[in-house]
Amino acid sequence: MWEVFISDPFLNCDKIHPIQQKKVKALLDNLDMTHVLKVEIFGSSITTSCNTWSDVDVYITLDQCVGHLITKYLPYEFDIWTNYTVDTGLYDEIKKHCVVVAEMNHKRTGRRNN
Repeated sequence: MWEVFISDPFLNCDKIHPIQQKKVKALLDNLDMTHVLKVEIFGSSITTSCNTWSDVDVYITLDQCVGHLITKYLPYEFDIWTNYTVDTGLYDEIKKHCVVVAEMNHKRTGRRNN
């Protein structure tokens, strides 16, 4: 676990590399949560191999397929996957090593809701 470097931490912020905490917070603050069930971070953002050039790998579980999730332009790079866009191989890898940073409490009806 890492030290938290943002003033308003999100769920499991201490499990996200300090370089990425501000980026993840910006994403969460600007995500249209209407159909979001869960937001998970995977890849280098949760490892010691993270560096200033690392993007943020995000997996979002939705209760239905939607077009736009981010409500405004963010000056960071994100690779965003959802339960409607991911293939089985990547999904299995994500689930081995991911950190939940947001989770909603409403009915789950999407394709993959783990």
